[in-house]
Amino acid sequence: LLSSKSFSPSRYSNIDPDIRFRGAYGTVYKAYLPSEPFEVAVKVIDMPKTIHDPCTLGDIFSEVTIMDEMRCEPRVCHLVDYGVSSGSYYIATSWYRMSLKAWRSAQPPDSLQANMRVYLSIATKLIDAVCRLDDRRGV
Repeated sequence: LLSSKSFSPSRYSNIDPDIRFRGAYGTVYKAYLPSEPFEVAVKVIDMPKTIHDPCTLGDIFSEVTIMDEMRCEPRVCHLVDYGVSSGSYYIATSWYRMSLKAWRSAQPPDSLQANMRVYLSIATKLIDAVCRLDDRRGV
């Protein structure tokens, strides 16, 4: 994340411009890599341009470190690649068809009672994943 010489952002030039999501720090794009048999999500975070822009390097470093340390955990997003170019940071992960937030938003408003077992199962898995993170990182 500190040297642009060891990273090639051109690897992610095959980005689908119609599939992007804006987050707090950057934009996530869906990309197709000819060298890989799967799609990836590429998070592109612009470097601060002025002293008033938030410094995100520490948060990005923490995110990459946690995903790298948890790479053998099936419950954690799979880290494919990461790096820096002259103006942006990149984090590439496996592409997932839908986020939990998007799935929950797609549920009918009156589905709480009917889907209670599913919701409790998801909550149990989330709690288990957080406990595993706590065991491994001491968070």
